[in-house]
Amino acid sequence: MQSRLPVEFRLKGVTTIEQANEILPGIIQRYNARFALPPNSMPSVFENQPSEEKIDLTLAIISERTVDNGHSIRYENKYLRTLNGNGHIDYLKPQTKGLVIRSFSGDLFFGVDDLMFALEEIPLHERTSKNFDFEPPNERPKKNPYVPSPNHPWRLSSFKKFVEKQAYISA
Repeated sequence: MQSRLPVEFRLKGVTTIEQANEILPGIIQRYNARFALPPNSMPSVFENQPSEEKIDLTLAIISERTVDNGHSIRYENKYLRTLNGNGHIDYLKPQTKGLVIRSFSGDLFFGVDDLMFALEEIPLHERTSKNFDFEPPNERPKKNPYVPSPNHPWRLSSFKKFVEKQAYISA
């Protein structure tokens, strides 16, 4: 509109600021009638903010894993088992491939086809029972490594040096 105003003023014969101020409201009305849009006539181009759950799963880390013969999944040096929606253990067939999903909040899930399972760490097994005071089985002592005798050909030079030092000390 700024570039159009001087042309309009020239066509109307306006030469002073007072004349321009008188004609300006009419020019603005014609301009608005031709180009203006009613307020809120266009929908917002901004999307609604996604839910916390969607953000959590969007920023997830995904890794492919296979169920082992113990119906568990190994992830980050831990063994995990699958839980269904009720919180009960769900045993998957060995060699089943799926995706381990670590959500942004740290929760772990396992996705197989269209099914999603929660993951829970399997507690470590201990060698002895906490309820009984059994001694752990004695491990056999390790055998001493072979040490050749001092007069062995491989050690002869170092043995001679040792003997020479002993003679000097005793003298």
